[in-house]
Amino acid sequence: MRKCFALSAGCLLTTALISAAAAADWRQPYVYRETSGSWTNVEYDDGNCHYYYSFNSYDQNMKINRYGDCSHVAIGPDGMRAELARVEALCVYARWSRRHRRDVLALADRLGIDLVDLDDLADAAERYGRPLLPGSLPLERTTA
Repeated sequence: MRKCFALSAGCLLTTALISAAAAADWRQPYVYRETSGSWTNVEYDDGNCHYYYSFNSYDQNMKINRYGDCSHVAIGPDGMRAELARVEALCVYARWSRRHRRDVLALADRLGIDLVDLDDLADAAERYGRPLLPGSLPLERTTA
């Protein structure tokens, strides 16, 4: 009887632990930032990358300890993370000089990415998977 009860309790505990682990959402990383006097400390953990950042503004002493695969994270000057993004296209503007357009075309060719006219930017963003956020486009141009 005791063996059956212990086995049932063990299975229940294992199920609870597995359920809790499955419910964890690593798209919402743990970020903790604390500032005290001249020190700023940041801890970041997204399940793949875990780092500690410490900065003393008094003597400009900075330390970063990284664990795991942090290749998708850039650590900013304030210790906060910035996700790395891949450039999909460069824009050209009709009023640019020939030389400027040629240089941008050469860069797009070298990077293996598309070249898009500025007026077609919103349509291009939808083709790449996400529409632009409001405010991403420059203010409307007026023809003078």
